[in-house]
Amino acid sequence: MSIAGMSEVVATLRATEGWHERANPPAQTTNSPLRPVHTVPEFIAYTRVRPGQINFASPGIGTTIHLSGELFNMMTGVKMVHVP
Repeated sequence: MSIAGMSEVVATLRATEGWHERANPPAQTTNSPLRPVHTVPEFIAYTRVRPGQINFASPGIGTTIHLSGELFNMMTGVKMVHVP
């Protein structure tokens, strides 16, 4: 799905009353203390210059966390590797 397609899905969900109550899965980000980043913008900059060298994990292919990671890749221009 393209970013435009995802935008349409998000717009449709937002137009649905109470969407946030039904579509709010838990998620978190963690970072190694050995990495020199402390904020999301710093992480994006760090990852951009290391395409394919940073991994992100999820419980499996097609899960919400996997798709969120891929959307993060698309929206920020980074290339992290999915590890199911």
